[in-house]
Amino acid sequence: MAYPDFHGDFLKGKVVMVGCPKFDDIQDYIEKFAHIFNTADINSITVVGLIHQSFRQ
Repeated sequence: MAYPDFHGDFLKGKVVMVGCPKFDDIQDYIEKFAHIFNTADINSITVVGLIHQSFRQ
């Protein structure tokens, strides 16, 4: 399923952090993201998840 205005609805004016826990080391994400959250002036967080079609019922 395509989301035609994905960038406009979710990314406009924001910094993007991408992770794939299926293929990457989760501990690396924890450490990197913790460092960013502890040192950056973050006002809000938006989480967008991707669900593969085979997981839908």
